[in-house]
Amino acid sequence: MSINKMNKVREIRIDPSIFISPPYKKCPKCGKDSFGVLSIFKSHYTRRCKECFYPRGDQKPEIFYLPVLQKKIIYLDQFAISNMMKILNPNTKAYSKQKDKFWLNLFERIYRLFCMQIIVCPYSEFHTDESLVTPYYESLKRMYELLSYGVRFESQLRIEVIQLLDYANKWLSGKDKENVDATLDTNLAIQGEINQWLDRFIISVPDFKENWVDQLREDRDRGHKGFISAFIQWQTETHFTFDDWYKREYTAYGQSVIDRYFQYLRTQIDQQNKEVQISFETLFPPPAVLTFRAIKHFFLDKGLSENKAIEKTIEFLKSPSLENVPFVRIYALLAAALARKAAAGQKNPPNQGTANDITAISFVLPYCDAIFIDNECAALLKEKPLSERINYGTKIFSLNNKNEFIDYLDSLEKNISPVQVHFLNEVYGDSWKKSFNSIYQELQGDN
Repeated sequence: MSINKMNKVREIRIDPSIFISPPYKKCPKCGKDSFGVLSIFKSHYTRRCKECFYPRGDQKPEIFYLPVLQKKIIYLDQFAISNMMKILNPNTKAYSKQKDKFWLNLFERIYRLFCMQIIVCPYSEFHTDESLVTPYYESLKRMYELLSYGVRFESQLRIEVIQLLDYANKWLSGKDKENVDATLDTNLAIQGEINQWLDRFIISVPDFKENWVDQLREDRDRGHKGFISAFIQWQTETHFTFDDWYKREYTAYGQSVIDRYFQYLRTQIDQQNKEVQISFETLFPPPAVLTFRAIKHFFLDKGLSENKAIEKTIEFLKSPSLENVPFVRIYALLAAALARKAAAGQKNPPNQGTANDITAISFVLPYCDAIFIDNECAALLKEKPLSERINYGTKIFSLNNKNEFIDYLDSLEKNISPVQVHFLNEVYGDSWKKSFNSIYQELQGDN
C-alpha cells in the first residue's frame, strides 16, 4: 500500500436539506413551495428553502415568533413509566398479553399533550436510580426522556439545599414563622426550559457507570431494612398520637445531618492518623455532609467566624421550626401516616419502593401541577391531617382514580387556545397529531 493511499482522507458529504422539514410554505426567494422549518427554539423558529437554501449564512435569517407557553408540570411515578414502557415494548411479556389497555391509553394521551406543548413530565434521579436496577434500563430511560424532552428535576441534594438556605435566610432574620412555600421557585428545582417549544431532536447521553448499580442495590437494601426496623417500632407505639410521630420525624432530620457530619470528620481524622483505610466513603463526603457545609457557608457569608458558623448551623438544624421547610414537612407527615397505620394493626411492612416513593414525593410535590403515583402514597396524601397541611394545589392521581386522571388530561386539551393550535400546525404540520406507539419497535433487546 502506497503512502498516498494510506494517508488518503475520507470525505463525508452531508446534504443540508435533511435539516429542513415540512410543513412547507412558498419561498420568498425562488417562489417554490419548499420553504421549510429549519430550527425551533424556545420562543421562535426559523425557515429555509430546501431548493435554493434561502436564507444562506450571509443573509438575514427568517425568524417567526411563537406565543408564550404555560405548560403543566406532571410527575409520573416510576411504576407508570414502567407500565407504559412494557405495554409498548415487544421485548416484554406485557406487550404480548395486552390485557390492560389503560397504559396504552395513558401513553397516547400523555404523548399527545406533550406534542401539543401543553404538559411536560420531568424525570428525576429517582427514575434513573430505580431504572438502573432493572433489566430494562435503556427502555425505561427512553420513555422518561421522551416525555420530559430532557427536562429534569434537580438532584435531591440540590433541592434540599435550595429549600434549607431559603429558610435559613428567614430564620436568621427572625422570620422563621413565614411560609416558605410562597418563595418556592420551580425554575431553581428543575433543569431545562419548561415552557419551550420543542425541537425535533432529543439528545440522550449515558448517565451512569456500571459499577454504580451494585452500590445502588446495596443502598436500596439498606434503606429498606431501616424502614422495616422503623415499622416494627411503630407497631409497638400504640400510645402515640399522629403529632408525636410527626414531631419525632421532622426533628430527626436535622439531628441526622449533624451526626453524619461529625462522624465524617472523625473518619477523616482517623484516616490522617492511619487508623482507617482510605475508602469511597472517606474520599467522597455523603450528602448530609455537603448539606451541613452548604448551611455553614451560608452563615460564613453573613460574616460569622468558622466556629460561630458551625455553632449557628447546629442551632439551625436543631430548630423546631425546621418543620416549615417543605421537604422536611412532607416527608415527616408521610412517615407519621405510615406509623399511624402500623400502630393501628397493619401487619405487613411497606415494600422496598415505598421509602423511595415518599422521598421522591417530598421533593417534587411542591413543584408539580399534578402527580400520578402509587395507590398507597396517594391515599396517605388524601388523609387528614396531611390533606390539610400539604396545600400546594397539586392534583393527586393513582390507579384508584385513574379515570379522573384521564378526565384531567382531556380537560387540558379542551382548554388549549386556538392560537396555540394554529402555531402547532404551522411549525409541526400533522406530526403532533400522531402517537409514537412504535417507540420500541426497532429495539432488539435491552442491555
